[in-house]
Amino acid sequence: MIGWHRFLGRLVRLAGMGAVGVFSALLLFQVALKILHPYRLGQEEARKVEALRHRLEARNAENQRLERRLEYLKSPEGQETLARRAGFHRNGEIPFLLTPAAVSSEASADSDAPENKP
Repeated sequence: MIGWHRFLGRLVRLAGMGAVGVFSALLLFQVALKILHPYRLGQEEARKVEALRHRLEARNAENQRLERRLEYLKSPEGQETLARRAGFHRNGEIPFLLTPAAVSSEASADSDAPENKP
């Protein structure tokens, strides 16, 4: 019977050491997370800043394109282009309005015309 007591005592000590080991590992893991947290935040913030920088560059490019278009539309050529797109024409010019249906019906009428065969 003395052998069993010794075996059970060792088993209890081993279980206790295992519990302490698991607790120590969890504690160490939590400490490591606390230490690494600021670095992870820094990397995440750097990614956000980079994404915002790309958006800013895209918006600046779009802004420059719109500014060039505005300058063109302020010029006499730009005003004429805008007026012609709105349907205006100069005195003495004969305006023609071509619609897709009119163009396609003229093309089909030409293809239906009888050919002159000798």
